[in-house]
Amino acid sequence: MNRRDAIKRSFLVLGGTAVSTSVLSGLLVGCKSEPDVTFVGEFFDEAGVRSLSRVIDILIPKTDTPGALEAGVLEFLDGFANSFLPEEDQQKLRDGLAAMDTDSEARFGKSFNDASAEQQLELIQAYDQAAFGDTDAENPFEAKDFYPQIKESVCWAYCTSEKGAKEHLQFVFDPREYSGCVPIEEAGKGVTYVYP
Repeated sequence: MNRRDAIKRSFLVLGGTAVSTSVLSGLLVGCKSEPDVTFVGEFFDEAGVRSLSRVIDILIPKTDTPGALEAGVLEFLDGFANSFLPEEDQQKLRDGLAAMDTDSEARFGKSFNDASAEQQLELIQAYDQAAFGDTDAENPFEAKDFYPQIKESVCWAYCTSEKGAKEHLQFVFDPREYSGCVPIEEAGKGVTYVYP
């Protein structure tokens, strides 16, 4: 299943940004635990870059469309955090990455970066379920505030990037004409997005 097919069968909310766990696992097939990242962050240290790049790659991997890493989401989030976030929010971001390590240590006995690809995926799926699944259940994770915020930020940055907008979404800079009633197969790339 590719990402477009998964999104056709699920929902994407860009404000609360929720994707079901079953869809998430479908999106994540074939991910590596160490994405090829040579980026040196201004805000994030080396361990933070590794952790965040892995989370970004898990959330939106490269399939038949560019992944979030390829779209420059890591670089964007680093620059945004460095230049625009108040000090208090910067600290929350650092604390969130540290909380991921705490959760990984508690679950697997090793930091998030030292965990295997399968363990990293398992933790992200658990975060997703705890954050967006049964909302009445208590969230047991240290990173419970960090994960929903970083997921929303990754999706927002990806969908507003040039690669995300042009090669994944149906953005057309100058459509020239408006056809209000056409079969979906003829519109854009034949992709539907469901917004509740």
